[in-house]
Amino acid sequence: MAMSIEGMVYFLLLLDVIIYTGMTITKNWHKKKTHIFWKNIPLDPFLNIYFLVLAGWLGFALYRLGFLF
Repeated sequence: MAMSIEGMVYFLLLLDVIIYTGMTITKNWHKKKTHIFWKNIPLDPFLNIYFLVLAGWLGFALYRLGFLF
């Protein structure tokens, strides 16, 4: 079965969640950097948990609809 557009977008979102989680875990290292893009991203653990739950719920919904795998 070919992967749909929704599945590809979901996996890009999942990659974003993984990168955001890595940045949140290592936020002490990122605070020392003076990069413009990093100053605008809130690296809050509660926002990270919310983002993970939201991505998990979306993945579950797409799986149930048959768009993933």
